Amino acid sequence: MYFSGKIKSVIMLAIFAVAVMGCDRKQSSPLLAEKLTKDNLIEIAEKMKDDPNISKVDIDHFITGMARFQKDSLHGNNVAGVIQKDIDAQRLGSAQSAINAATRMQILVNHRFYFGGTQKAEAEGNKFFVPVFDFENLSDKTLTNFQGLIKYLNNQNQLVKVHTVDVSKELGPGEKEKISNPYPFNENNERDKILWDAGGSLKVVWEPTVLKYDDGTVLSMLPKQK
Repeated sequence: MYFSGKIKSVIMLAIFAVAVMGCDRKQSSPLLAEKLTKDNLIEIAEKMKDDPNISKVDIDHFITGMARFQKDSLHGNNVAGVIQKDIDAQRLGSAQSAINAATRMQILVNHRFYFGGTQKAEAEGNKFFVPVFDFENLSDKTLTNFQGLIKYLNNQNQLVKVHTVDVSKELGPGEKEKISNPYPFNENNERDKILWDAGGSLKVVWEPTVLKYDDGTVLSMLPKQK
């Protein structure tokens, strides 16, 4: 169907007007400005049920928004403020999740970890675990430190043992190096005994946490120190 330019403009203006009217109608709900007291919370919830300009999303935000206030600070806030508090908190939470996911992915794409196995060693009457792995720097900067966790899992994917890796070593762009990272066997630790006797039967998962570079850049999944 063909419409002239003038008719198209009229149609677009009509659609815009309907959208604006819908927004105004929702904003005009008197319930949004109503103040909360310790005695009218149920009453406001009942009004929400009967108010067509209060959406399900608004109601859900109101429910969780109330829980974000201390009970003494809820008094005196209006409905719109409680809803907005939850919207802001959820947005902040989502933004932080995005930062965490992006940091983890940036760490993953800038290195490669090749696990070669966990050897057992004895020296001067002491026993040691010796995880051996190749670590490759995939970034275009010189790596000075990397950290992470080697996790040993059984056939049911249950965690048996965690070994913390913290290696300070310069690796240029594209450089790969074989690394041995020994740590002592504790005969009083049941998990160490399981790992010692398991041989190569346990599944190994590498979980990187930190990459540090010579230009001062640090990519870290560790909680920030307060």
